[in-house]
Amino acid sequence: MTAEVNLKDVNGRNTDVYNAINNKGTAAMIFHAIPDAIKIDAPSVEGYYFKNTGEGTYQLKDLLQPSVRGQPDETQDRRWDLNFILGFNFRSITIDNPAGVWHELDNRHERNTSRIIDF
Repeated sequence: MTAEVNLKDVNGRNTDVYNAINNKGTAAMIFHAIPDAIKIDAPSVEGYYFKNTGEGTYQLKDLLQPSVRGQPDETQDRRWDLNFILGFNFRSITIDNPAGVWHELDNRHERNTSRIIDF
C-alpha cells in the first residue's frame, strides 16, 4: 500500500503526514512535477504547467497555500527537483517522464526498475 504526500519543501506543510505514513510502515509516494513548457524569461525550475481545464498555464509557486495557523508556511514547491525527492524516503514516484528519471537514476547508479509504466 502507498499513500501520496503533497510535500513541497523540507519541513514544509504535510511533513507531519509524511512522518506518520513512514512511522506506520506505509510506502510514501510523491508526484515529481516536470514542466510542460519553459518560457524564455523563466529559469528552468520555474517552468510552466498546462492547466487540466485547458485554460492556459500556471507555475508551481501559484499553487502555494495561504498561511494556516499551527502549520509551516508554504514558501516554495520543490517537487520539480529530483534531488529533493530522493532526499526523502519516498518509495514510489508518480512522474510524467519515467524514461528521463530512469536514465538519471541509472547515471547515479540508483536505478530500480522493478516497476516502470510508460504510457
